[in-house]
Amino acid sequence: MGLLGPIWALLALALLPVGARGDCGVPPRFSFAELRKVVNDSSVGTKLRYYCRSGYTHNEGKSPYVTCTENSTWSADPEFCVGKPCRPLEVENGRVEFTNLQFGATVNFSCDDGYRMIGPASARCVISGSGVDWDKEVPFCETIPCLPPPNIAHGSHSRAGEEEFVFGSAVTYSCDKGFSLIGEASIHCTTNDKVNGEWSGPAPECKVVRCPELQIKNGKKQSGFGPNYSYGDTIVFECDPGYTLSDNPSVKCEANSSWVPSLLACQRKSCGHPGELKNGSVIATDFLFGSVVQFICEEGYRLIGKPDRRCEISGTDVAWSGVMPFCERKSCGHPGELKNGSVIATDFLFGSVVQFICEEGYRLIGEPDRRCEISGTDVAWSGDVPFCERKSCGHPGELKNGSVTATDFLFGSVVQFICEEGNRLIGQPDRRCEISGTDVAWNGDMPFCKYIACHPPPDISHGNYIGVDFSYGSTVTYSCNSGYKLTGEASVYCTTEDEVNGMWSARPPQCEGSNISTGVLAIIGVLLLVVAAIVAAAAVIVVKKTSFCRSQENKYQMPLDNVMEEKT
Repeated sequence: MGLLGPIWALLALALLPVGARGDCGVPPRFSFAELRKVVNDSSVGTKLRYYCRSGYTHNEGKSPYVTCTENSTWSADPEFCVGKPCRPLEVENGRVEFTNLQFGATVNFSCDDGYRMIGPASARCVISGSGVDWDKEVPFCETIPCLPPPNIAHGSHSRAGEEEFVFGSAVTYSCDKGFSLIGEASIHCTTNDKVNGEWSGPAPECKVVRCPELQIKNGKKQSGFGPNYSYGDTIVFECDPGYTLSDNPSVKCEANSSWVPSLLACQRKSCGHPGELKNGSVIATDFLFGSVVQFICEEGYRLIGKPDRRCEISGTDVAWSGVMPFCERKSCGHPGELKNGSVIATDFLFGSVVQFICEEGYRLIGEPDRRCEISGTDVAWSGDVPFCERKSCGHPGELKNGSVTATDFLFGSVVQFICEEGNRLIGQPDRRCEISGTDVAWNGDMPFCKYIACHPPPDISHGNYIGVDFSYGSTVTYSCNSGYKLTGEASVYCTTEDEVNGMWSARPPQCEGSNISTGVLAIIGVLLLVVAAIVAAAAVIVVKKTSFCRSQENKYQMPLDNVMEEKT
């Protein structure tokens, strides 16, 4: 085991990649530098010396050494060799274009305007002997020539007799008297391909030109009054107020003895659209000077402002007269007051709706709303005016043994209750038809009529009465015992003074002594009492005990509350 450790370590080292063993591998290759000896050692720390190739020279400040670093890569200064420079070049009447003048660089040659190149268009900096130089000779630039300009009939040019014409040379033509120059008077020598010269245009012509007199409708001449016009003459026109020229205001006499443009005319200026009429329309054939537009509102609207506008002169231009009208909704007017109600509306104009609402206690008869709408050529409220009618509480009910007095049973009315004679009213004597929630109803409760009754008539000494009915109008009759004489009214009846309480019509009579023996009278009295008791037992009455009161008329009455019997 002691020998196996080193062996395993050697095997592991052998299996590692080259870089992992501290070796940088093959040295780098450069286009501008080379090694001059074979390299066998590329371990970490190795430094290799490179030398500049032909056409290159050492770049000052840069190291020519390449070093194997600890991370097993080669390290070097970039571009430690640079190309050698070629000599500067110049081209007379031309230009030299380049990026640099170092070995491998290319320069391009070009000539100034008006010159053409004789020789190569470019050159390259190449190795020449132990140095560098351009591979071609510098070209030269010569002036571009033109052929002599052409001659013209009835005229001549300014350089007649000369033979040499180069780029930039110019000649000017003129015509003999009576002839007009047609075309450009001057032409010059130029080029299109920078090699061959040519004239900038054809030579002009000399011709006899006569244009006719010219007038314009709705306009007049501003200049060029004539009367004779030849080639090149111009007339400037201006239009009358309200009119404008559709094109350039001037015309020119051309070589064919006609004016250009030939259709010059003064046209009416436009005021433009006068504006949209909301809820209406604009009627017009056009919007030009002198035109009139009309404004018409839709049904239900009326025009506020003038019904038409004219396109007329305004300063130096044209404009519509007046101001723009507008359409306003027509008014139906107030639909009418609603008695015992109210009219709800924002306005009374076309399209509006008014609502009718009655006060409490009233109901609306008719439509609850009306609309302002078209009616013939105007506007009017739809339907008829409704009205508010008092709500009805209905009949309050029949009053037994009485009557109901009323003019009607409508809201606000009062009905009265009256009992027949001999009856008294229990409850309120009247009821009012009044508001109850969202409707109407009679206030209070329905009263009723109750018969008026008297207390039993008072007993009298030595006498009695006959009668078991003590209601209103009933009569009882008194009689005396035997031996006694009746003094006063023998009969009394039940009546009333206040329509509430019953009372007897008179004081009871009295029985005074006579010649009849006391024994006989006693017997008669006993018999009468027996009869009265029998009659009293037959009557179904309930009598409360009370005390009698004496009125100023010496009549007797009792309160109604003491009687619990009701006659039906």
